[in-house]
Amino acid sequence: MQGNFMYNNSDINHELKRIAIDSTNFLLNNPQAKQKKPIDLYNQWSRENDISINNTEISNWTLEHIATMKNVDTNLLEEALRLDLN
Repeated sequence: MQGNFMYNNSDINHELKRIAIDSTNFLLNNPQAKQKKPIDLYNQWSRENDISINNTEISNWTLEHIATMKNVDTNLLEEALRLDLN
């Protein structure tokens, strides 16, 4: 996701879906996520996945997504992933 190129809506939608799936998987695999601050989870997720988001809108969306999803019931997160992957 690095680079200085313009995003079109299709690119952004694809990136957001990939980020949503990756970050949700990350939350599911980190049982202590609910006790951590969203920014700490964001930094851990990006470090562990070697991801650097240079687009401010996408970065803010990702942080908000992680902040919201960390409080969602695990069973619901698993079901959402199952639906997204099919």
